[in-house]
Amino acid sequence: MPLSALDTLKHQFTYDAWARAQYVAALRQLTDEEFTRNLGPGLDSLARKWAHVTDADMLWVGRIVEGVSPPAMPDNARFKTVADFTKHLMEIGHKRAQLIAGLKEPDLERVVVYKNTRGQEFAQPLHELLQHLITHNMYHRGQLASCLRALGKQPPETDLVVWYRAVNKK
Repeated sequence: MPLSALDTLKHQFTYDAWARAQYVAALRQLTDEEFTRNLGPGLDSLARKWAHVTDADMLWVGRIVEGVSPPAMPDNARFKTVADFTKHLMEIGHKRAQLIAGLKEPDLERVVVYKNTRGQEFAQPLHELLQHLITHNMYHRGQLASCLRALGKQPPETDLVVWYRAVNKK
C-alpha cells in the first residue's frame, strides 16, 4: 500500500535515526584520539565529519522551526572527545525528532524562507528541505564509513534493505 508524502518522509527519518544509531554504537567504541585523528585528504577526521552532519541538522531545524538563519556553520573542529560530541548529537537528534513527529500533511507545502551561510535568501517548500536532510545524511554516512575503514574498523551495515529486514521481523 502506498504511503502518503508525510508518512514517506517520517518513514525515511525513522530509517535515518536507526542508521545514525548504528554509527553512534561504532563511535562509542573509539578512543578520543581515534575520533579526532586526521585521516588524510578527503577524509579529515570522524570528529569533523560528524560535527558537520550534526551542525547541518541543527542549522536546518533552526531555519525551519525558529526561522533563524545563522551566518556561518559552527567550528567543526570543536569536539575533542567522543562523550562531548555524543551529547551534542543526542540534543540535535531530539530536536529533529520533535520536528518530524509534529508534522502534519499541510506542513509539507509550507514555504520556508531562509538565508544560506553566504547570505543569499531562498524560499522552498518544507518537503524539499526535509528530503535534503535525508540525502545529506546518507551522503555523509558513506564518508563516515570510509573514515572508520581508515582506522581499521568495520563500519556498521546501514543499507535501507537491512533496516527493512530488522523492522519487518517485529
